[in-house]
Amino acid sequence: MILSLNTLACLIRYRAIFVSSAACLGLVLIAPGRSADAVVIYSQDFELPDVGTAIASGGPDSGISLPSGPPAWFYTGNGNFRGIVDETYVLGGTIIAQPQATSGDQLAFVNSTNSGSGTGSLFVTAINAGDLSNYTTLNLQVDVGNTNLVNNGGDPSNTVTVGLWSPVTSSFVASNSFLLNTIAEATSLNKSVNLEISSLTAPQLAGALQVRLQVSSTTATLSQLTFDTVLVQTVEIVETVPEPSTYALGLIGLAGLGLLAWRRKRRIADC
Repeated sequence: MILSLNTLACLIRYRAIFVSSAACLGLVLIAPGRSADAVVIYSQDFELPDVGTAIASGGPDSGISLPSGPPAWFYTGNGNFRGIVDETYVLGGTIIAQPQATSGDQLAFVNSTNSGSGTGSLFVTAINAGDLSNYTTLNLQVDVGNTNLVNNGGDPSNTVTVGLWSPVTSSFVASNSFLLNTIAEATSLNKSVNLEISSLTAPQLAGALQVRLQVSSTTATLSQLTFDTVLVQTVEIVETVPEPSTYALGLIGLAGLGLLAWRRKRRIADC
Protein backbone atom coordinates (compact mmCIF):
# COMPACT_ATOMS: atom_id res chain seq x y z
CA MET A 1 0.00 0.00 0.00
CA ILE A 2 1.33 3.42 -1.07
CA LEU A 3 0.72 6.36 1.30
CA SER A 4 -0.38 9.65 -0.19
CA LEU A 5 1.75 12.76 0.42
CA ASN A 6 -0.98 14.14 2.68
CA THR A 7 -1.04 10.98 4.80
CA LEU A 8 2.75 10.96 5.06
CA ALA A 9 2.76 14.58 6.21
CA CYS A 10 0.24 13.72 8.94
CA LEU A 11 2.39 10.85 10.18
CA ILE A 12 5.50 13.01 10.30
CA ARG A 13 3.65 15.76 12.17
CA TYR A 14 2.25 13.45 14.81
CA ARG A 15 5.53 11.61 15.17
CA ALA A 16 7.17 14.93 16.10
CA ILE A 17 4.50 15.46 18.77
CA PHE A 18 5.13 11.95 20.09
CA VAL A 19 8.87 12.54 20.35
CA SER A 20 8.35 15.84 22.21
CA SER A 21 5.97 14.24 24.70
CA ALA A 22 8.27 11.30 25.25
CA ALA A 23 11.11 13.73 25.99
CA CYS A 24 8.99 15.38 28.70
CA LEU A 25 8.40 11.99 30.28
CA GLY A 26 12.09 11.17 30.07
CA LEU A 27 12.94 14.20 32.19
CA VAL A 28 11.06 12.65 35.09
CA LEU A 29 12.62 9.24 34.61
CA ILE A 30 16.19 10.53 34.63
CA ALA A 31 15.78 13.44 37.05
CA PRO A 32 16.53 11.48 40.26
CA GLY A 33 20.31 11.32 40.44
CA ARG A 34 23.41 11.89 42.50
CA SER A 35 25.48 14.97 43.16
CA ALA A 36 28.88 15.45 44.80
CA ASP A 37 29.24 17.75 47.81
CA ALA A 38 32.64 18.62 49.30
CA VAL A 39 32.80 17.81 53.01
CA VAL A 40 35.65 19.14 55.16
CA ILE A 41 36.81 16.44 57.56
CA TYR A 42 39.99 18.05 58.90
CA SER A 43 41.60 21.51 58.89
CA GLN A 44 44.51 23.17 60.70
CA ASP A 45 45.83 26.74 60.44
CA PHE A 46 48.43 26.51 63.26
CA GLU A 47 47.00 29.50 65.14
CA LEU A 48 46.99 27.64 68.48
CA PRO A 49 48.85 27.72 70.72
CA ASP A 50 49.62 31.41 70.27
CA VAL A 51 53.42 31.76 70.27
CA GLY A 52 53.50 35.56 70.41
CA THR A 53 54.94 38.05 67.97
CA ALA A 54 58.36 36.43 67.69
CA ILE A 55 60.27 33.32 68.67
CA ALA A 56 64.01 33.34 69.45
CA SER A 57 65.83 30.02 69.33
CA GLY A 58 68.35 29.09 71.97
CA GLY A 59 68.58 25.44 70.93
CA PRO A 60 66.59 22.53 69.56
CA ASP A 61 62.85 23.06 70.00
CA SER A 62 63.40 26.12 72.19
CA GLY A 63 60.10 27.96 72.58
CA ILE A 64 58.51 25.84 69.86
CA SER A 65 55.33 23.81 70.12
CA LEU A 66 52.79 22.06 67.92
CA PRO A 67 48.98 21.87 68.13
CA SER A 68 48.09 19.61 71.03
CA GLY A 69 44.73 18.69 69.54
CA PRO A 70 42.82 16.59 69.73
CA PRO A 71 44.09 15.29 67.44
CA ALA A 72 47.67 16.25 68.30
CA TRP A 73 50.48 16.92 65.85
CA PHE A 74 53.85 15.16 66.19
CA TYR A 75 57.31 15.22 64.62
CA THR A 76 59.36 12.20 63.67
CA GLY A 77 62.60 11.49 61.86
CA ASN A 78 65.66 13.54 61.09
CA GLY A 79 65.35 17.05 62.51
CA ASN A 80 66.06 19.21 65.51
CA PHE A 81 63.85 22.26 65.19
CA ARG A 82 60.17 22.35 64.36
CA GLY A 83 56.92 23.84 65.52
CA ILE A 84 54.61 26.85 65.31
CA VAL A 85 56.24 30.20 64.55
CA ASP A 86 54.99 33.73 64.00
CA GLU A 87 55.45 35.58 60.70
CA THR A 88 58.21 37.60 62.41
CA TYR A 89 60.11 34.43 63.31
CA VAL A 90 63.60 35.04 64.68
CA LEU A 91 66.46 32.56 64.40
CA GLY A 92 69.86 33.45 65.88
CA GLY A 93 68.83 37.07 66.28
CA THR A 94 67.89 37.46 62.60
CA ILE A 95 64.34 37.98 61.37
CA ILE A 96 63.68 35.32 58.77
CA ALA A 97 62.38 36.31 55.32
CA GLN A 98 59.82 33.57 55.47
CA PRO A 99 56.41 33.46 53.75
CA GLN A 100 53.46 35.28 55.22
CA ALA A 101 50.88 33.05 56.87
CA THR A 102 48.06 32.18 54.50
CA SER A 103 45.62 31.95 57.40
CA GLY A 104 46.05 34.09 60.51
CA ASP A 105 49.63 35.05 61.43
CA GLN A 106 51.28 31.75 62.40
CA LEU A 107 52.80 28.84 60.47
CA ALA A 108 54.42 25.48 61.17
CA PHE A 109 58.20 25.53 60.69
CA VAL A 110 60.45 22.52 60.03
CA ASN A 111 64.24 22.30 60.09
CA SER A 112 65.42 18.91 58.84
CA THR A 113 68.99 18.80 60.13
CA ASN A 114 72.15 17.87 58.25
CA SER A 115 73.30 15.57 61.04
CA GLY A 116 72.53 12.61 58.78
CA SER A 117 70.63 11.52 55.69
CA GLY A 118 66.93 10.99 56.12
CA THR A 119 63.60 12.73 56.39
CA GLY A 120 61.75 14.76 58.97
CA SER A 121 57.96 14.71 59.15
CA LEU A 122 55.15 16.58 60.81
CA PHE A 123 52.06 14.40 61.07
CA VAL A 124 48.62 14.16 62.59
CA THR A 125 46.15 11.28 62.75
CA ALA A 126 43.22 13.12 61.27
CA ILE A 127 41.09 10.56 59.44
CA ASN A 128 39.40 7.40 60.59
CA ALA A 129 39.58 5.33 57.42
CA GLY A 130 36.85 3.01 58.64
CA ASP A 131 34.36 5.85 58.20
CA LEU A 132 35.22 6.45 54.55
CA SER A 133 33.18 3.72 52.85
CA ASN A 134 30.51 6.21 51.80
CA TYR A 135 33.02 8.45 50.02
CA THR A 136 34.93 8.22 46.77
CA THR A 137 37.85 10.64 46.91
CA LEU A 138 39.93 12.44 49.53
CA ASN A 139 41.66 15.71 48.72
CA LEU A 140 44.56 17.09 50.79
CA GLN A 141 45.68 20.69 50.38
CA VAL A 142 48.50 22.47 52.19
CA ASP A 143 50.44 25.70 51.67
CA VAL A 144 54.19 25.00 51.54
CA GLY A 145 56.67 27.87 51.96
CA ASN A 146 60.34 28.37 51.10
CA THR A 147 61.88 30.20 54.09
CA ASN A 148 64.97 31.48 52.27
CA LEU A 149 67.37 30.50 55.06
CA VAL A 150 70.46 30.42 52.85
CA ASN A 151 72.61 32.14 55.48
CA ASN A 152 71.66 29.44 57.96
CA GLY A 153 72.60 26.49 55.76
CA GLY A 154 69.20 25.74 54.25
CA ASP A 155 69.20 23.92 50.91
CA PRO A 156 66.01 24.49 48.87
CA SER A 157 66.96 21.72 46.42
CA ASN A 158 65.85 19.02 48.85
CA THR A 159 62.60 17.11 48.31
CA VAL A 160 59.31 17.86 50.04
CA THR A 161 56.43 15.39 50.14
CA VAL A 162 52.88 16.12 51.29
CA GLY A 163 50.37 13.30 51.45
CA LEU A 164 48.15 10.84 53.26
CA TRP A 165 49.97 8.11 55.16
CA SER A 166 48.80 4.74 56.39
CA PRO A 167 50.28 3.68 59.77
CA VAL A 168 49.19 0.13 58.92
CA THR A 169 51.59 -0.16 55.99
CA SER A 170 53.96 2.66 57.06
CA SER A 171 53.70 4.24 53.64
CA PHE A 172 52.04 7.02 51.70
CA VAL A 173 48.78 5.98 50.08
CA ALA A 174 48.67 9.26 48.13
CA SER A 175 51.40 11.88 47.89
CA ASN A 176 52.79 14.86 46.00
CA SER A 177 56.59 15.24 45.92
CA PHE A 178 58.48 18.26 44.62
CA LEU A 179 61.73 20.20 45.09
CA LEU A 180 61.57 23.07 47.53
CA ASN A 181 63.35 25.33 45.03
CA THR A 182 60.30 25.14 42.77
CA ILE A 183 58.78 27.64 45.23
CA ALA A 184 60.11 31.21 45.07
CA GLU A 185 62.03 32.37 48.13
CA ALA A 186 59.96 33.82 50.97
CA THR A 187 56.73 32.72 49.26
CA SER A 188 54.39 29.75 49.49
CA LEU A 189 52.41 27.61 47.06
CA ASN A 190 49.32 25.51 47.57
CA LYS A 191 50.04 21.83 47.01
CA SER A 192 47.29 19.25 46.52
CA VAL A 193 46.92 15.48 46.31
CA ASN A 194 43.94 13.17 45.77
CA LEU A 195 43.30 9.71 47.16
CA GLU A 196 40.80 7.32 45.62
CA ILE A 197 39.21 5.48 48.54
CA SER A 198 38.78 2.34 46.40
CA SER A 199 42.59 2.03 46.22
CA LEU A 200 42.88 1.38 49.98
CA THR A 201 43.29 -2.17 51.19
CA ALA A 202 40.96 -3.67 53.78
CA PRO A 203 43.51 -3.23 56.60
CA GLN A 204 44.07 0.40 55.62
CA LEU A 205 40.34 1.08 55.69
CA ALA A 206 40.11 -0.54 59.12
CA GLY A 207 42.89 1.62 60.48
CA ALA A 208 43.49 5.36 60.36
CA LEU A 209 45.07 7.78 57.92
CA GLN A 210 47.57 10.48 58.77
CA VAL A 211 48.27 13.81 57.15
CA ARG A 212 52.07 13.76 56.74
CA LEU A 213 54.29 16.70 55.73
CA GLN A 214 57.79 15.38 55.01
CA VAL A 215 61.11 16.92 53.97
CA SER A 216 64.42 15.25 53.11
CA SER A 217 67.97 16.20 54.07
CA THR A 218 71.50 14.84 53.62
CA THR A 219 74.75 14.88 55.59
CA ALA A 220 75.76 18.02 53.68
CA THR A 221 72.48 19.90 53.50
CA LEU A 222 69.37 20.62 55.51
CA SER A 223 65.88 21.82 54.68
CA GLN A 224 63.97 24.64 56.33
CA LEU A 225 60.41 25.35 55.28
CA THR A 226 56.91 26.22 56.47
CA PHE A 227 53.47 24.64 56.24
CA ASP A 228 50.14 26.37 56.65
CA THR A 229 46.39 25.98 56.06
CA VAL A 230 46.11 22.19 55.99
CA LEU A 231 42.76 21.04 54.61
CA VAL A 232 41.39 17.56 54.02
CA GLN A 233 38.05 17.23 52.29
CA THR A 234 36.17 14.40 50.74
CA VAL A 235 33.42 14.00 48.18
CA GLU A 236 30.08 12.82 49.53
CA ILE A 237 27.61 11.26 47.13
CA VAL A 238 24.15 12.69 47.80
CA GLU A 239 20.94 11.39 46.27
CA THR A 240 19.01 14.23 44.66
CA VAL A 241 15.22 14.59 44.62
CA PRO A 242 13.49 16.10 41.55
CA GLU A 243 11.78 19.48 41.89
CA PRO A 244 7.93 19.51 41.87
CA SER A 245 8.05 21.33 38.54
CA THR A 246 9.92 18.37 37.06
CA TYR A 247 7.15 16.01 38.11
CA ALA A 248 4.59 18.42 36.63
CA LEU A 249 6.47 18.44 33.36
CA GLY A 250 6.46 14.66 33.31
CA LEU A 251 2.71 14.53 33.93
CA ILE A 252 2.21 16.91 31.04
CA GLY A 253 4.25 14.56 28.92
CA LEU A 254 2.12 11.58 29.96
CA ALA A 255 -1.06 13.52 29.20
CA GLY A 256 0.39 14.48 25.85
CA LEU A 257 1.11 10.86 25.01
CA GLY A 258 -2.45 9.86 25.89
CA LEU A 259 -3.94 12.68 23.85
CA LEU A 260 -1.63 11.91 20.98
CA ALA A 261 -2.68 8.27 20.90
CA TRP A 262 -6.36 9.24 20.81
CA ARG A 263 -6.01 11.99 18.19
CA ARG A 264 -3.62 10.05 16.04
CA LYS A 265 -6.04 7.16 15.72
CA ARG A 266 -8.80 9.55 14.65
CA ARG A 267 -6.83 11.95 12.48
CA ILE A 268 -4.94 9.39 10.43
CA ALA A 269 -8.26 8.19 9.13
CA ASP A 270 -9.08 11.78 8.11
CA CYS A 271 -5.79 12.18 6.30
